[in-house]
Amino acid sequence: LIYAEVLLLDPYTDRDKLDKTLKQLLQLEPNSPTYLNAYAYTLALQNRRLKEARQYAEQALEYAPEQASILDTLGYIAFLQNDYEAAAEALGKAYELSHNINIGIRYAKALYMQGSLTQFSAVLQQLKQKHANDPQLQQLDALILPTSAKKS
Repeated sequence: LIYAEVLLLDPYTDRDKLDKTLKQLLQLEPNSPTYLNAYAYTLALQNRRLKEARQYAEQALEYAPEQASILDTLGYIAFLQNDYEAAAEALGKAYELSHNINIGIRYAKALYMQGSLTQFSAVLQQLKQKHANDPQLQQLDALILPTSAKKS
């Protein structure tokens, strides 16, 4: 019942209540990958206490190493910390497990920021094939310069 409340709270406007409720959940079940991931992701969305958030995500991953949502959270946090190599690694694994478009977009952004443009282009093409009409892909498309523009 407490976790249901967490899902209904807004991570931006209900920041203090979320903090309190998630801490309460972790006191009840400190090794729950679901609760650890929820806290890590909430902190990441708020872009605060990222070091702590990353520790929660890494701990959650110890209990559920093949869970795409936890890998996604870890990758997202690493991205926010400008650790693009770790972000690409975690998000790549998450994307392999779950071809979710949001994970794919985060993965592509991490590859781009890391400078892995060939991999970025391959992931972008894969996303376009699977989700041709998704407007989020236009933002990624804008990162690729036309061939004629690259030569100048």
